[in-house]
Parts: sequence; structure tokens; C-alpha cells
Amino acid sequence: NVHAKLQAEPCLQLTSWYKGPTLWEAMEQLELPNNNNAQQGSNKNAITGGRRQKLLEKPLRLLITDILQEQGKGVAVRAKVVSGWMAAHLDSKLAVLPLGDPTTLSKMVHVQENLQSTTADTSTSAMASSSSNNNQRSNYGVAGDLIDLVLSNVDVSRLSVGNVVVRSQPPLLAPAQKCRAKIYVLEQVTMPIIRGATAMFHIHSIQVPCFLSTLVQSMSMGHGNKKENQWKQRPRALTKHSQAVVEITLQQPIVMESFDDCRALGRFVLRRSGESIAVGRIEQVL
Repeated sequence: NVHAKLQAEPCLQLTSWYKGPTLWEAMEQLELPNNNNAQQGSNKNAITGGRRQKLLEKPLRLLITDILQEQGKGVAVRAKVVSGWMAAHLDSKLAVLPLGDPTTLSKMVHVQENLQSTTADTSTSAMASSSSNNNQRSNYGVAGDLIDLVLSNVDVSRLSVGNVVVRSQPPLLAPAQKCRAKIYVLEQVTMPIIRGATAMFHIHSIQVPCFLSTLVQSMSMGHGNKKENQWKQRPRALTKHSQAVVEITLQQPIVMESFDDCRALGRFVLRRSGESIAVGRIEQVL
């Protein structure tokens, strides 16, 4: 018993600088987690599950991240499911936005499953279990999945990175050229942002030239005085460390939604001269 031996014959070199409890005594003083901590953990899991459930209940939105290759009469693309869900045997009729071209889903494969199949376990039982799970899982795609699709009856020249695939059920998501957004002006801004200022509108994987058509209201966040931290209507300029509600007009229509409806299609970055000047989220599509 090392603990008893150390108590009977304490080490002089150790006791000369350490006066605390032994390891055994420290372990005896540990307290078990109470029910409140366990309940907080379960509540956090419930919140995460609730958010995922809300994503599944929203309309289907597939964001094309790469054009892979042509396959016969179809085109293979890689896309991420940003909201909603899809089933290979149910969602055969889709539409590609912003052009609105109808297409047919011929094949769907999970990217993660392809990676797992190349590094699968060599054991027969593991391979059988993995194959069974993959066959069931590959028929469905849910929010957060990265999947490979083969789209038929669509011209590859009309597809590009940043296109959004939706169900071809009316009403279709209409592309828009103007939105009202809440932005936060970043610290590195040296020149104030005025009405009519131009910038690059970066949203998911595309960028479009834009200009600020209206400065609705703003509030400076750089002062501790509460009187100064108030919304100012129709400001003349936006400076660093300020929040603002603005209307942004794009050079061409794109697929976008409010941040509450779809986060991936509702958050953006404004860049000017190679630097980010503001981040924001779309409040309303106009």
C-alpha cells in the first residue's frame, strides 16, 4: 500500500515543498456531479435537438458547392443540404435556382459514406453492418449532409457553384435583387460608409457587386454612454463599431432568404478593396 507507506515514512524531499493532500485524499474529497448539472446537460441536448428538428421542418434547400462531371444525360454535382430533408425515391422532381430550370434526380450518394467505404474495416461483420447502415442512410439527406447528386435533363452550362436546388412545387423561391439587412461595421473601416457606397456582397459561395441604397437607422457601439447608444434615424454615414439597418441593392438577382428562414442564405459579408467592412444578416427580402 503506497499510501500507507508514505504516511509511515514520508519523503523528506517531497514534504519540504509540498504541504497539500495526498492523491488518495484528493480523490476522497471529490464531489459527485449533482442532478442540476445533469439536468442542464439534458436541457442543452434538448435545445440542440430542437434546432435540428426546426431545420428538418423547413423547406428543402440544397446549395451546390461543386460541379463534378457530366454523366450521360445527367450532371454530377456536390451539394450541401442547408435546410429541410430529401428522399431519393420521393424528391425526383427538383428545380435549380436562380434560373428555375426543372431537373430530375437520378442518383444520390452521401460524400461521407464514400469516404467511409474507402477506409472500411476489413472484418466481415463490420463491413456487413456498415453496408446495411449505408444502404438505409443513403436514401435520405437531411440538413447538414454533404451529398453527391446526378441531375438529369439539365444543361451543364446553366449550372454553377452557388446555385440552389429546391423542390419544383409552387410557389418556387423567387430570386431577388434587393434586401433589408442588419449589419455590423467592422473595426478596420477607415472611410465611413455613406449612402450609395459600393461593395462586394459575399453570401455562401458567390459574390455580387452591390450598393447601399438606403441607410435606415444606425447605432454607435463604441461609447459607454447610454444616450449615445441609441438608434439614429436616417444617418448620413456609418463608422466603425456601429450597427445599422440598411437596404442593399445587388447588381443581379440571386437566391437569398431572411436569416430566420434559412441561415445559410441569410448571412453575408460586405467587402471593399479586398477588406471586409461589415457583416450582416438579411431581415427581409424586398
